[in-house]
Amino acid sequence: ALSFFNKTATQNRWPILTIEPYPIEPLKKENILVDVYNKKYDVQIDRICTDIELYGKPVFLRWGHEMENVTGRYPWAQKDYIGYIAAYKHVVDQCRKNTTLVYFVWSPVGNKNLKDYWPGREYVDYIGLSLFIYPEWEKIHYGRVRSFSEILSEKYTLVKGYDRPVMIAEFGYKGNPVEQKKTILEGFSQLGDFPLIKTVSFFNEYDTEGVWGNDLPNPDWKIQKSLLDEIVPTKN
Repeated sequence: ALSFFNKTATQNRWPILTIEPYPIEPLKKENILVDVYNKKYDVQIDRICTDIELYGKPVFLRWGHEMENVTGRYPWAQKDYIGYIAAYKHVVDQCRKNTTLVYFVWSPVGNKNLKDYWPGREYVDYIGLSLFIYPEWEKIHYGRVRSFSEILSEKYTLVKGYDRPVMIAEFGYKGNPVEQKKTILEGFSQLGDFPLIKTVSFFNEYDTEGVWGNDLPNPDWKIQKSLLDEIVPTKN
């Protein structure tokens, strides 16, 4: 983790570290939430948080994201929201024993049932939301392509009452550079309507195969660097 942190520092950025808690021995049908709460993964948690302390600068830590989107994609995304809360709290408590430099990001995808997974204000420094615009998928499910602000508003409304700063922890638009630029610029110009939003993180990669349905091409969310530099100029 230290090499990742140091590389991010050279770009004048704060690292966002997403921890995906997959079981060490998935073939044994481990319940990752129970095992985390029962301290089976404390060694891994300690290693990560000790690296953050050695790094010596603030890091956003996003553990077990999109937990309320129970589709079978992630083993920690279960209907057992009580188990999720217990595991999430344990990670925070354990990490705080090793460092004070972590900003903990509770990061639902933004579905209505996210309220069931809320761990309490004292365990959350930031709320992270996921926002993706895939025009072909939008047309199938909504009959039209919803705007950046419409999608964000639906999610933002669900979390603004928690009185925590909010980030778009994963953002992507699948489309040609012209439409991508137009959508991003329009969306960013409206962020003032969402005062709790403090930062946006681009998901600059291909998505996992099949997540958006087998009838649609796997989306490539990458943004061209020239376009990114135009939208968000790099400060030296």
